[in-house]
Amino acid sequence: MHVTNLFHVVATVALLPSKIAEEAVHAAAALPWAARMGILVEPRTGRAAVDIEWLGQPPTWALIITHFAPAILGSAIGVVVLAWWAIGGFVLPEVWSEWALLSVVTTWWALFTWPGRADREVSADGSAD
Repeated sequence: MHVTNLFHVVATVALLPSKIAEEAVHAAAALPWAARMGILVEPRTGRAAVDIEWLGQPPTWALIITHFAPAILGSAIGVVVLAWWAIGGFVLPEVWSEWALLSVVTTWWALFTWPGRADREVSADGSAD
């Protein structure tokens, strides 16, 4: 296996948990207005997506909340973590393994929080344009 392919496979597998968590939050936010839903996970491609079948036509604000739920939750988590870190005196990791863990968790948080193109394009029927 070529090194580039190996890196791609490892990165895809390593980043998948944050993508699954993001889709689970979309699903949880849509729960009051959903007739049926499912989360599609494609481990080979690293893709995760939620498929929601709405109960009738949900209100526009509910669609917006559903699409931006991970960004809202992730931002709140970021504020809490930064406040906790500030109260603790801004202590940085001391060894490489702590830096590695911080890097992985920060990357997961960023992927979870940053809204993708489909999340930013909410149509009237609740689908991504």
